[in-house]
Amino acid sequence: MSLVAMVTTRPELITSLAAVRLGAFDLAVGNLFGSNAFNMAALLFADPAYGARPLLGMIEATHALTALWGILMMNVGLMGIVYRVEKR
Repeated sequence: MSLVAMVTTRPELITSLAAVRLGAFDLAVGNLFGSNAFNMAALLFADPAYGARPLLGMIEATHALTALWGILMMNVGLMGIVYRVEKR
């Protein structure tokens, strides 16, 4: 399972690193936010398609804590973007 996670995350990592090397920091941040938002939205479709048992019912406390941490960090980043836009 870890191999699948590393392989599917690699394109986002390479794209973000390339954007940072080009100095396009907005592109790098947008790529990370878009990837996280897509992964969260994909759970909405994966849960009913799984069928046997509720997919979200099999989440352990550590998974929920990690997801909560990710959501909180995305919100902090979004607040920083909104604050920077309002400041201009």
